[in-house]
Amino acid sequence: MQKIIFKKIFFNFYFIFSAFFIVFLISPVMAWEGPLKSPPEGNELKIITTDTKKQIKTGALEVSTEGNGDDKGLIVGSNTLILADGQNLIYGNIDSTSAGNLLLLQNEGVEKFKVDKDGNVTVNNLCFGKTDCKSSWQTQGNEYWTESGNNIYSNNTGNIGIGTTDPGSALHIEKSSNNLQVYIYNPKNAAGYHGLKVKTINTNAATLPFYVEAGANRLLTVQANGKVGIGTSTPGAELDVNGNVRASIYYDKDEEQYYIDPAAN
Repeated sequence: MQKIIFKKIFFNFYFIFSAFFIVFLISPVMAWEGPLKSPPEGNELKIITTDTKKQIKTGALEVSTEGNGDDKGLIVGSNTLILADGQNLIYGNIDSTSAGNLLLLQNEGVEKFKVDKDGNVTVNNLCFGKTDCKSSWQTQGNEYWTESGNNIYSNNTGNIGIGTTDPGSALHIEKSSNNLQVYIYNPKNAAGYHGLKVKTINTNAATLPFYVEAGANRLLTVQANGKVGIGTSTPGAELDVNGNVRASIYYDKDEEQYYIDPAAN
């Protein structure tokens, strides 16, 4: 009788203990509720690690600009940033109202190379080879010259020198050579204006639209009043020759029947 009672007590105790243990195990599972929002970035596996092996990231890699000093942005070690063949380095998408640069390279905080949002490039020096470096452009182009159709004219208010750095006239040509200094040639074989034209609006005798000198000697003088001097700078007639004149025949300007023939007997 006592054995039967003991077995019943033991069985009841075992049943109660087993039931309590089962309830204790499954109650947390039954009480669990799902997350209130989706995990960040779809709970994707992070690829970038501290491993020294090569890693491949599919899709874009966004680098945060948050942080202080050097503890932000993308830091590349002693090796260069290498792009695969056929790929481009595209930096940002800056609109016309945003501040910032497309590309900025600095060394110890000093700007060395910059591409601004408008595509303008700023660099301290531009080098051709290892020694020919320029820090600025030589003044030329539209600053001193302006195009007008097929023509071009100078904006310079001073003189223009060819072969000289100190031009003394509107156009000063200087060259130490046995060749011609100025060569004018018109290959068109037709009537018209060929060669050189010199014009002045002043008809005063003191105005010289054209003269030729050799050293200190005046060889030819053309005054604005129409008088021409050969060997003299002050012609007193329409043609004033300081020296001998040679001709095969001389005609009167008004009456051609009057002439002088030096060769006639």
